[in-house]
Amino acid sequence: MLHFLKFLQNPNVHHPKTIPLALITEKIINISATAIRCSVSTESGKVATWLDELLGHVASRLEHPAQAFTEFTLDRIVSLHTCALYTVARLESGTLYWWYELF
Repeated sequence: MLHFLKFLQNPNVHHPKTIPLALITEKIINISATAIRCSVSTESGKVATWLDELLGHVASRLEHPAQAFTEFTLDRIVSLHTCALYTVARLESGTLYWWYELF
């Protein structure tokens, strides 16, 4: 709830998940979403994933804030693809990486 109040107080923040997902200073370049899951990648090579809060406490336990992975530093993400259980990142080289959360 506190992050939602900060969202309302800051005109430069356009989504209530921006602050808790450490995206405030990031430029999002890829986004992919389903009905309950969303993943983004940033210009600096970080990725973040979150789930719909209607899933209750499970959603916050399965999301992760923007973080850099060494695999994405030299081989940049060109696209993201999501389904309800996982996200796939396609890199410039054609390599695929995926991560998932189990309910």
